Amino acid sequence: MEKFYGYQPKNEVILQWETSSEINTLHFTIQYSTNGINFENIGTVAAAGSSTSGKTYRYIHQKPLPVTGYYRISQTDINGKNSFSVIVKNYFGAVTENDFILNTNNITNGVVKVQLNKTTVVNVISIDGRMLYSKNMNKGLNYINVSNIAKGYYILQSVNQSQKILIQ
Repeated sequence: MEKFYGYQPKNEVILQWETSSEINTLHFTIQYSTNGINFENIGTVAAAGSSTSGKTYRYIHQKPLPVTGYYRISQTDINGKNSFSVIVKNYFGAVTENDFILNTNNITNGVVKVQLNKTTVVNVISIDGRMLYSKNMNKGLNYINVSNIAKGYYILQSVNQSQKILIQ
């Protein structure tokens, strides 16, 4: 295997690996551990078999445990020979508590009402990535005046969370 990495967009871990070439490869077994020592099989992905050019593979670990996880790939060849990848540590493993709660995504009165679970920076960002509003807000109920922002879709964002809103 050339490359092996993982990332966590939400409550899942996406594992991706690349091969530079394959000779008589049967399949890849994805293994998971919570301590980096004892691994268990969580899935299998069929291999291309034999290929002189590289191939990219992907596996999605649905709802991993909320702890740091360790992953490795066991490559099995047609003759039964196994080889292991490097171990990838999933630093993002623990699902974080939402920074905020919105009572509605549709903003009709020019004010976004947001309940913050902790003090954090809150941003309003346009779909094309422009920062339109940014403020450090305290835990509790907060109001964001968006009456000067054009109607349309935007992203309400904090450090650990983002949510689409519609300003009408």
